[in-house]
Amino acid sequence: MEQKMRNIHELEKQIFRVTYIIQQKFPQLYELLNETPLFLSYQEKEITIKELSQYLESLIAQLKTYEQNDNAAKTERHHLK
Repeated sequence: MEQKMRNIHELEKQIFRVTYIIQQKFPQLYELLNETPLFLSYQEKEITIKELSQYLESLIAQLKTYEQNDNAAKTERHHLK
């Protein structure tokens, strides 16, 4: 049980870290995070490690996609000058 709690705590810390990066670097994306669902199992009474892991993966994917699109937009604006 203690190992499970430690894993959940580590996932929560990682989620917070990624969310903080999004908030600082891309505030417009941060405003949309409340639309990012955390899919919960109806079979479990508590949030599981799997669910937190999936949520973290979705945050990281959004951040990477947004960074790539932002870099592409900056490059395009640079070429238009």
